[in-house]
Amino acid sequence: RLDLYQFHSVSTDADVDDILGGGGAMEVFRRLKEEGKIGGIGFSAHSEPAAVRLIESGLVDTCMFPINFAAYHYGGVGR
Repeated sequence: RLDLYQFHSVSTDADVDDILGGGGAMEVFRRLKEEGKIGGIGFSAHSEPAAVRLIESGLVDTCMFPINFAAYHYGGVGR
């Protein structure tokens, strides 16, 4: 069993739509979690709006988000 399985580098609304849409990856992840093959569902994100959408879906257990000078200064993350 994997403790945590994550979507990687969720960056756009299209990424979130692909994950949450019918026949999307979230359906597979949820089934694997129900079967006990994975313990948690998470994601890493590089876009605040995309991260908020996934969090608000209520379907994820973890969020990994870059918090550092470069992300703030060059990417606007956290502004």
